[in-house]
Amino acid sequence: EIAKSLVDIQKSFEKQVNMLRNLKYNILDVKSGTLWHGDFGVYKNGTKDLEVMMTNVISSAFEIQSTIESGVELLEAFSFLAKREQIRRTVQRKTVEIYVLFNAELNHIKKVFGDQKKEPPIQKFHPPFAGRAIWASNFRNRIEANQRLLELCYFLSESKEKEETNATYKGLHSALEHYILTTYNEWKDSVPDSLAP
Repeated sequence: EIAKSLVDIQKSFEKQVNMLRNLKYNILDVKSGTLWHGDFGVYKNGTKDLEVMMTNVISSAFEIQSTIESGVELLEAFSFLAKREQIRRTVQRKTVEIYVLFNAELNHIKKVFGDQKKEPPIQKFHPPFAGRAIWASNFRNRIEANQRLLELCYFLSESKEKEETNATYKGLHSALEHYILTTYNEWKDSVPDSLAP
């Protein structure tokens, strides 16, 4: 549906340009100046309407997006189409929304991690120490994947939300790494000396 809307916008723009291209008078002729202003005004208004349609398409595309990965894919596509100021602002707003989404995910993981780190829900077949480390590693891997996605997006502009998200990510990533290392050291200390190499 989004692709169809973009094709429709493109076709409408081509019609606007063809209208100017097929004018039956010389646009540089001073005597036909009022005709040119009228025709160019129609073109300008049509372009503004297409701009509004484009921002609506961008907004509706993000309404159905639910993951950071799909949001980044949309941002990549739309950032290359964003040549006019209003469309660039819309893409910028959507960029902020992606960072807010990732920050919310980070805060959710931070809360779950904080609430459950003393007794994490590990699989019954996992040994206690390894299970705790795997549990924390799953969180770490999840946030690392999303962070890598956002770091690869060279086309995203700087924002306050980006800085906040990066700070939250670094803090949570550090806490998870510390937990994994501490769990490993606890396991190592629990191994009897007679079993150590």
